[in-house]
Amino acid sequence: MGGLQHIFIAGVMAATDIKYAARTPKGLRHEDLYLPQSLADRSCGLLCVLQAAMLLCELPRAQVAAIATAKREPLRGLWRLAREAYFEGTTELEIKAYVDAFAPTLTCTTVTSQSAKRLGPMVAKAVRAGHVPMVRFDSQHWCHWALVVGVESVAGESLLRALLLLDPSASQPWGSFYNARLELQAKAGASVRAKRPYTLPYRFVTGEAWAVRLNGLVIVKRGQSP
Repeated sequence: MGGLQHIFIAGVMAATDIKYAARTPKGLRHEDLYLPQSLADRSCGLLCVLQAAMLLCELPRAQVAAIATAKREPLRGLWRLAREAYFEGTTELEIKAYVDAFAPTLTCTTVTSQSAKRLGPMVAKAVRAGHVPMVRFDSQHWCHWALVVGVESVAGESLLRALLLLDPSASQPWGSFYNARLELQAKAGASVRAKRPYTLPYRFVTGEAWAVRLNGLVIVKRGQSP
């Protein structure tokens, strides 16, 4: 068997924390990319879109963190849309509406599918092309979005081994690009009470694990300059 290979999305760097290049009044500077989700909300989809915009539009973190009081577009318009679903969760179509708030600077492609064999190659192609994917998946008890920061494969194998994720509900990654991983080839074991169709192992790097299934994919891309 060949060696393990990781490919990450363009624009991220792992120093002590995961960073990205933000355009500020003082020029480009590296700022923290990770945006955490609270225990009370279901804002994971919004946070993933914001992180994609930070990467692709070089938005300063301070502007994104103040989205609830934003006075300028596109963040003002995005918050008008997102606050309605802040505690309810989002679908692919709602995520598309979030991305459309950044049009024409950002565009996206949405796919609804539960097939890892279908979604895996699409994610890998997007990462290699410089786009920013985000995936939706669920367990028996919850549904969730996470940003794909990289993919894991093995030399000589055609299928991806895992998606490497920046999950807003997991701890901030330290010295790493990711804080969670979604296995695409392995099967979840009895320790996480795996039951069809929830068969894919999902793990935080801190050890917590669940059995999940994929539900959908949104690929955020650069469009035209405004």
